[in-house]
Amino acid sequence: MAIQNSAPHWTLNVRVTGATAADLGPVFGESWGSGTLGGETHLTMSGYRAQDLASSAKGDFSFTWQNGSLPAPERAVDFPLEHFERWTAKGTIADGALALTGGGVASGARTNAVRGTIGFDRALDLTLETRRGRVKIGGTLAQPVVQ
Repeated sequence: MAIQNSAPHWTLNVRVTGATAADLGPVFGESWGSGTLGGETHLTMSGYRAQDLASSAKGDFSFTWQNGSLPAPERAVDFPLEHFERWTAKGTIADGALALTGGGVASGARTNAVRGTIGFDRALDLTLETRRGRVKIGGTLAQPVVQ
């Protein structure tokens, strides 16, 4: 931490390995499904209040979620995130969101690309590329909505 212009500036380098989705989800205010997660982030932010920290947060991240699941949305047919072998993602953090720019969800020999954003407000704006076409996913990780 450093003080600049009367405000603290934070630099965080965080690595998580072997965390369960059930244990890690509440850290983000979510109740996720099953599986094991690992990942890392390099983050800078400034301020004292949560609002200031969130609005100034910038960095990058990557994660791998093994043997995972998310609750299936109502009226969803063949929801690809209901059960997956591996979800990998890489991206950036800025403007109050994680932007997923690389990675995808793998089940069997097939990997479906996932791109879009997960907001600090928990809102999803994701596009999942499937062999049947694009699937838009909104809502939250705890309550995804197929749009």
